Amino acid sequence: MKKVLYLICLSLLLSACNKWGENRTARWLHTDNGTYAADLSQNGEYAAVSTADGITLWQVNQHLPKYFWRHDPEKSNEVIHVDIASDNSHVITATENQVALWNMKTGHNKGFWQVEESRIVDIKIANKGRLMLIGLLNGVVELYNLDTGRRVRFLGHNERISRVDLSDNGHFALTGSYDGMALFWDTRSAQVIHSFKHDSRITQVALDQTGQYAFTANSFKDSNIWRLSDGSQQSQLKYPMRQLIFTSAVFSNDANILATGAPNKKIKLWRVKTGELIDEWQYEAEGMGVSILDFAFNEDNSRLISENSFGLAEVWRLQK
Repeated sequence: MKKVLYLICLSLLLSACNKWGENRTARWLHTDNGTYAADLSQNGEYAAVSTADGITLWQVNQHLPKYFWRHDPEKSNEVIHVDIASDNSHVITATENQVALWNMKTGHNKGFWQVEESRIVDIKIANKGRLMLIGLLNGVVELYNLDTGRRVRFLGHNERISRVDLSDNGHFALTGSYDGMALFWDTRSAQVIHSFKHDSRITQVALDQTGQYAFTANSFKDSNIWRLSDGSQQSQLKYPMRQLIFTSAVFSNDANILATGAPNKKIKLWRVKTGELIDEWQYEAEGMGVSILDFAFNEDNSRLISENSFGLAEVWRLQK
């Protein structure tokens, strides 16, 4: 009788620990060797995944590789940053000191750029592949206009850059630094529009592509959603933990929900207007240290796609 009771309790425990089974509708394994970096297209149609072998552009729903890229066929892959333009036109990839741009329609490379000044810590690409935003270890953010050749050096931070984000049209950037400042600035003039101060290093930034909100978080418990119209605080995420470092953060298409990932194997959904936790799920992973690398909402915000460093893409059903 005790054995039967033990098995029942164990079964209930495992069921509780695997809540992903309740909301997950699909999964695809993109690699069984772990992922260096990954990014999902805005609607979740594509995933750019960098592994030890190279960078693969996946058609997610069909689970088919569309292109396979390498910076140097003679060397092992060292790409640790990837970003897909929101209009599905280009993919930018980067090692610690080299950036490459790829055409998503043809698969052809459009150029390589060497960065000698400092190590690359984050990258973003605007629609049509016109603008590249590159955050550097030395605290500089560089913007390259590939149509005109114009180069902007943004020097608004005092310490190393931690995260960068770029609006779809490339006109606005949100950059975070170890100086505890997140800066929202105009890339055409390099003028700061809003400054968001934190007590410790910035660990995550995200722009809402409708132009309403920005998300910034530090290394402790300061995780805020800001109104871009006037720079005021819209809400603060409400969670009991003293420290929660987000590895990814993406706004829904209607800007009502913020999805976040962390190394605790939890996906969390937050209400943008109040900062309240709406729901959370456990994502599938083996071993410790696996984190969510990116999210994408489908067009009507009824599904959320996640890509984790274990190499797994998962589709989640959102509760109405």
